[in-house]
Amino acid sequence: MNSTDQAKICDVGFTIIRDRDIHSIVNKIELLQTLEQTKIIYEIWAKDKNHLSWFKLSGPYNTKAARERNKKYLLKDQKYIED
Repeated sequence: MNSTDQAKICDVGFTIIRDRDIHSIVNKIELLQTLEQTKIIYEIWAKDKNHLSWFKLSGPYNTKAARERNKKYLLKDQKYIED
């Protein structure tokens, strides 16, 4: 779905939701050594009639399963559709 299609759907009153996985790097410095650990942050982003650019709807979730449960709950409401 391109941005024109998304705008048409939002104008009718729907909210489009999409998953977003953010990979953040946590740095720990001990003396001259750097340990980098990657942490994944799971979020749900959305677009609606009032926000034509993507915004964070909910999150962050600690696990992908937690995000999927919330997304499933949102999609029960007929005004939400998945991108």
